[in-house]
Amino acid sequence: MAMNIIVVHGMRKGTLNEDLNRFIDTLLQGESYHYEVTFLESDTNNPYIKLDRFIKEGHKDFNIIPFMIFSGAHLLDDMPAIVNHFQEKYQDVTFEVCDPLGLHPLMVDIVTDKAQSYLSEGDYESVILYVHGSTKYRKPEEQLKAFAEQLSLPVPIHVLTLYGSISYKDYLEDVVKGQQNVLFLPIFFYDGYLVNTTKKRISKMELECNIDFTTSINFDSRLKDIINDRIYGSS
Repeated sequence: MAMNIIVVHGMRKGTLNEDLNRFIDTLLQGESYHYEVTFLESDTNNPYIKLDRFIKEGHKDFNIIPFMIFSGAHLLDDMPAIVNHFQEKYQDVTFEVCDPLGLHPLMVDIVTDKAQSYLSEGDYESVILYVHGSTKYRKPEEQLKAFAEQLSLPVPIHVLTLYGSISYKDYLEDVVKGQQNVLFLPIFFYDGYLVNTTKKRISKMELECNIDFTTSINFDSRLKDIINDRIYGSS
């Protein structure tokens, strides 16, 4: 049976990694499969340390589940680097790298429900979907645009990123021009540093439009079903 490795970005400082670990443990409580949570940003609990230990203990087959929304640099660079490192070192080890969680159909439902709950309470003229993006790859933007096309909302939908060719820093003013109230929906797992920094920067922009933020995904319980589909689909 394959060992399931959930890879989270995490942080080098603070208690975020512990909080994320507790959330995932709570989310997956009662599941019969074994899993381990690792953090790219950790000196003591990163995929290299954990996988090396498990391989030395005799494990040969691994499912890598990226706890990520879309295919940014962490998935397109870090995941292949991890796999190549161990396949060069251990010839009989196999890996299955799963798709990011944002490509699962249930994520469309999660974001739709999030948007609808806010739209029902306010008079918004459009919704902006906002993700991390990448300065190196266009794939996250392509996936975001395809994701937006799957949503059915009563107002127009725009897409912007933190990094990349459709960064909010460059295009937010154009997107909201001529509107009075816009809903900004961050497709992040939690309202952390990047989301809060974005809010602060937007508040300082001289926009002739009111922008209200939804909360992030904030660990919707349906993430459990997405993770289970990734794990069982790789078995």
